[in-house]
Amino acid sequence: MQATEVIKLVLEEGLPMIGRLLLYDAMKMSFREVKVRRNPECELCGENPSVNGLIDYQAFCNVPLESEDTDDFDGSSYEMTPKALKQVLESD
Repeated sequence: MQATEVIKLVLEEGLPMIGRLLLYDAMKMSFREVKVRRNPECELCGENPSVNGLIDYQAFCNVPLESEDTDDFDGSSYEMTPKALKQVLESD
């Protein structure tokens, strides 16, 4: 559903969920839509927004930067089948 919302916004087609929140209850298999009011004091979308860009998540989370020497990434996909995971876990 999130991907569909992005496509609607990019194509400027359909009715995007701006100002609305879709709640999903998996146990009842039901959906409910609620309106979300704009908070005038919101730091992102309020009268005087102070958030005007993206943060550096690595710095924010105190994650050390990896150098090229220590990078173990071989360029392959991050995806792994359950069988491949089982083989990796059993090999250790």
